Amino acid sequence: MPERKLRNNAASAPAVVTPSRKHLFVVGCPRSGTTWMSWLLSRHPATVVSLHTGFFQALERHLGWFDAPKDFGNRIVATAGGTEEGDGRVVTLADVLPRAELHRACRPLAECLFEAVARVNPEASWVIEKTPENLLHADLIRAVLPDAAFLHVIRDPRAVFSSMRMASRQWAFPGDLPASPITFARRYWNAYIDAGERLAAADNYFAVRYEDLLEDGVDRLAAVFRWMGLPADSGLCERAVEAGAIDRMRSDLSAPRGFFRSGRAEGWREELSGSQVRLIEHLCGERMERFGYHCSGARTDRAPVRLRLADSVTEMGRKLVRGPLGRPLRGLFGRARSSVETVRGMMGGS
Repeated sequence: MPERKLRNNAASAPAVVTPSRKHLFVVGCPRSGTTWMSWLLSRHPATVVSLHTGFFQALERHLGWFDAPKDFGNRIVATAGGTEEGDGRVVTLADVLPRAELHRACRPLAECLFEAVARVNPEASWVIEKTPENLLHADLIRAVLPDAAFLHVIRDPRAVFSSMRMASRQWAFPGDLPASPITFARRYWNAYIDAGERLAAADNYFAVRYEDLLEDGVDRLAAVFRWMGLPADSGLCERAVEAGAIDRMRSDLSAPRGFFRSGRAEGWREELSGSQVRLIEHLCGERMERFGYHCSGARTDRAPVRLRLADSVTEMGRKLVRGPLGRPLRGLFGRARSSVETVRGMMGGS
């Protein structure tokens, strides 16, 4: 694949230099191999890895009030000069608390979390957090932890969707993963690739393909360690790759049944229908080619029938919601969403 698309993915990649303990976020579209990558990294004595803390997703949600529409709430009222005769003044919280200051205030909390993780291995110079969705929160992460580094695992979208379909049938909470290749392509794989390419323009970013790890795990892992500035001979990398075998991970990690599958690069050829493959290749094809994933058939500009039909139905729904029935329909959908979230909470879903 083109090296120019994988920043710092060569043996000569510069090491990430940050003061004190360093923070690395392993990210990528869910079901792309981020768990495997994190497990390999955890075999180095200078690392400690946490899985799915969800800290920054929660922080993003809690900070949502800061950007909420400035209605009657979120106001500050004062009398200028402290006297009743002074001019009254009404401002919003954002007027007196700059976003950068708010992010600096969040930094000690994030540091507290990751320092607690580091207690598991006091010798660790890198604290690694693996939450795939952190890629979509990279702006917030970099604002709170300016020296954060990101390791982006990229996988063929056809294999990712195939893995998601099996996960949704076996262990994922209903609705957490897309059942449609159209939704998957637009809202998942393309969105994650675009987020990664925006992040690649910044410092402290490294990308690796899942398929390259499968083919040459020792050398690829060594390249990652070099980028991190960690000494790692071939023996350490070989032992890490051996420990990262699928059967070993099944027994060592308390993952849901079916979480680890075969790990094959092209199992999707046996698991997806021709229609599903055509939809993914049509919607993801341009990005696939940039990262060395070739379409199974000739690409055309004409959208598959299934895609055109789905888009027509979506547009009809939008017109309906914008019409006279829009308000009651939005209320109905809102109550349904609330019910789903309540059931998810009762069942322990995330």
